[in-house]
Amino acid sequence: MNFWIMPVTIAGVGHQQDAAPRALTCAGGGHATRLTGKMAAMSVIPASAKTFLRQRLREHARKSWPQLAMVYVRFRASYGYVSVKLIDGDVLPSMRLRYDRSADRWGVAIYSARKGGYEDQLGFTGSPEDSLDFMCDPYLTKADR
Repeated sequence: MNFWIMPVTIAGVGHQQDAAPRALTCAGGGHATRLTGKMAAMSVIPASAKTFLRQRLREHARKSWPQLAMVYVRFRASYGYVSVKLIDGDVLPSMRLRYDRSADRWGVAIYSARKGGYEDQLGFTGSPEDSLDFMCDPYLTKADR
């Protein structure tokens, strides 16, 4: 749920408080809940989990997906954004992994070029390797096939 602060005119002053709508944010991040109206804190990815994720994805890509020259991961809040470099040199956004307090289990959203964003894969939570397989299976041929 997003909250927006809209421009308002202060009575008797004749100027606007804010020039444009802006999203209400919380210093700790998170989502407002309907019951409390308070922001729930998002899980912060520890440095060890970030390193672990990068290593596991790159090793699995090297062993199982020969079409991938490199796997890149950048982080923001509780998400790891994964891009892949194909052997022809193209770098493509591929998926967003959602951290939930365990380096072994990640929620997945697959990048959709048609929509220009990520689509959550509800009901799928898996290891980094499972997530990479889930993303690559429809498009690439696995090394052991």
